[in-house]
Amino acid sequence: THALTGMTGVLKNQFGVISGIAKAKLHVQFPNLEDFARLLTDINRHVRPRFAVMDAIISMEGNGPKNGHPRQTGWLLVSTDLVAIDTAAALLIGLDPRTLPFIRIAAAGGLGECRPDQIHVTLIRQQGDSIISSEHPLPEIADRLGVKGFKQAETRHSTLSRATRMAPLLKRFVLSRPVIDPDICTRCGLCETVCPLDPKAVRQIKARTVPVYQYSRCIRCYCCQETCPAGAITVRRTLIGRWFRT
Repeated sequence: THALTGMTGVLKNQFGVISGIAKAKLHVQFPNLEDFARLLTDINRHVRPRFAVMDAIISMEGNGPKNGHPRQTGWLLVSTDLVAIDTAAALLIGLDPRTLPFIRIAAAGGLGECRPDQIHVTLIRQQGDSIISSEHPLPEIADRLGVKGFKQAETRHSTLSRATRMAPLLKRFVLSRPVIDPDICTRCGLCETVCPLDPKAVRQIKARTVPVYQYSRCIRCYCCQETCPAGAITVRRTLIGRWFRT
């Protein structure tokens, strides 16, 4: 699970080819989720991975990517089509891949297949001393082997989130925002350090105090939530945002 993109799979994993400081700058340059998904598509097109293996034997659910909880899922996904792997993974944990911009835009850019009914899975399993393989359409596999009750991250991948590109006030008052739990916060100040904005959207007003957000500046990149070593930051819907699927 991932608070920004809904989930982290093989497509988003290619963002790792960007050096750490440059990652923060790109979050500022591409604060809108749709634009960030296009950035991921461009990176994948440039890097052009030929083969991908997703180790999903144990996955993360909940407050990902830093402070989620392990969940036994038992899958090892392998393909030359990275879009298809992420599509399969999304379905297996109960997500609709059509709601995930990084999958949808990558498929539209010709990087792979995201239509579940067009993806066929070779299921390989051990039976005694033998290896058994069988072909199945992806929706059938998702129905049979998908994890029930997989806890998703709070995300902003919706039609409303795309509208905030044109309406900053919607972004401020409607989109899910990072919130610090003062009972868990260790006052280390790392959230302020990793905030890519200048001036910062989250600051410690005084040393060793709980940092405070200025949500009018926050671009909802959730870098703070991702790096908080104590797990004190969660992504929560605003009062208005609860009326929508944000």
